[in-house]
Amino acid sequence: MLAIETMTTGRMQPSQNPRRDARFHLHRSHFLEYVDLSKERGLEIGAFDLPLVEPSEGRCDLADWNTVEYLRDLAKRLPGTNPDFVAPVQFNLRQGYDQIPEGYDWIGASHVIEHVPDIIAWLTQMHSKLRPSGILFLVIPDKRYTFDIYRRESTFTDALVARRSALEHPSFAQVFDHLYYSAPGVIAHDVWAGNPLPGPNLDFAGSLMLAEKAEHAYEDAHCWVLTPDSFLALMRSLTDSHMTNFQLADLRPTARGMLDFSVVLRK
Repeated sequence: MLAIETMTTGRMQPSQNPRRDARFHLHRSHFLEYVDLSKERGLEIGAFDLPLVEPSEGRCDLADWNTVEYLRDLAKRLPGTNPDFVAPVQFNLRQGYDQIPEGYDWIGASHVIEHVPDIIAWLTQMHSKLRPSGILFLVIPDKRYTFDIYRRESTFTDALVARRSALEHPSFAQVFDHLYYSAPGVIAHDVWAGNPLPGPNLDFAGSLMLAEKAEHAYEDAHCWVLTPDSFLALMRSLTDSHMTNFQLADLRPTARGMLDFSVVLRK
């Protein structure tokens, strides 16, 4: 198991965050192959109460759609989350990405990219915030082991449509597909074990109502439905078409028993 260092005492000490489980350590060990916390400064997006880098471990700014006060209150109410590990948020993303400086050595985003409505625009924003040769580290849910199991995988065409539409919030189609085909009862353990799975939601009226609402207001959704293979195909198409300047440096497929995979993109 990966040792977690702290910089306040000069000694190796374990983090006290109970959510740092085997899955977290699997992804963090991949992250630390590319990042030197003793020298490099980073930005993490959407860390909630499980940041890759706690304040005592290195230099890391945090950006989130919500304020730290809201996140701490949410962590008090959600089972299994802990407000003590919600770190201060420097940048509220409701104010956009222009407020965030450039020159970071790394950016981390776990379970974020699937929520962004325009994946090409988001990657361009991330690219602009990194120094030359900086990395973007992503943890991405694998649709085969989540409530997205019945949804079709996202394609290069989907990415182009989102870019041409200049989406700033999830679209009617993205929200409807997310809700209608979602299977909330699916958990990774049952998929890996071959256990019977619940079917998709298929609630037409409810899905339509929220999708129509999304035409005028923000409705959260998994806008992108990915597997390791489909993400590789998407990145290949984005790179070949010069729609992104990132290069794929590494991808670790979903480990047995897990529900997500990790990716390193280099500027």
